[in-house]
Amino acid sequence: MVTYAKFQASGKTRNRFVFFLSFCDFFFSAKFFVTACIANHVDQFSEVPTVVDINDFCFWFGAFGEFIALATTSWNMMISVHLFRSFRIKSKERTTHDAYYHLYVWGLSLINSAVLIYLRAFGKTYNGCWIAARWLDMFFLVPLATYIISSTVIMIIMRHKINRARQNMLTVTTALIQKENNFRSQMMKYTLVFIVVWLFPLITRLLSSFGYESGYLIEFHIVCDAIQSLANSIVWATSPNFVKFIKEGMRKGNNERQSLIQGSQFSTNYNNL
Repeated sequence: MVTYAKFQASGKTRNRFVFFLSFCDFFFSAKFFVTACIANHVDQFSEVPTVVDINDFCFWFGAFGEFIALATTSWNMMISVHLFRSFRIKSKERTTHDAYYHLYVWGLSLINSAVLIYLRAFGKTYNGCWIAARWLDMFFLVPLATYIISSTVIMIIMRHKINRARQNMLTVTTALIQKENNFRSQMMKYTLVFIVVWLFPLITRLLSSFGYESGYLIEFHIVCDAIQSLANSIVWATSPNFVKFIKEGMRKGNNERQSLIQGSQFSTNYNNL
């Protein structure tokens, strides 16, 4: 998020999807941070999921968690969809569909959360305030399972297409195609992180819905939920684009300092005359 705000060039490319994802990651992580900070003051945990009254803090905190969790998983899916479509649409047309992505992500998250609020589904669970009503957690698990399966299929297809494109590269367009494929490979890392990080929580929740729970599974589930933002940050911090933006920012800063120094020296020499 800081990189996006600092280096506006990142917002003019397909890296803007990383910003949308990081925005949701930030608030998703904040949810866990707040949970930890107020754990001693507000009772948010229960080994047996317990629905609470709509006026309870945990109810609305759980609703917020559902909204932002579905949004962050949806943006992961949108990255996969956009990369898949990048083989079929021209680069000039890729920015024209952003409104549809936003409409889907925020619309689905809002409607999903609103329905669960109407059904009074939120309460105390083993990892804080979330969906506590039995079977209603499928409102989150079904989209999540769909995203994981779809992202896995898309990633396999993308890898096949990238390998085939590398084999069929023409001499004239080698550099351009190589740059495009490198970008796609980098973005696919976010898809891989999404699949790895969310697969285990999905399995744990499904087992819990059928009455099977284990302390070790629950602990690992909580770790996976909380680590997603860190994993995505590491992917971004190790990407060529991030290094490029940092170098450009440092170069721009050095040029500005040199201009100020030269201007100051010119002013001093002029005054001496």
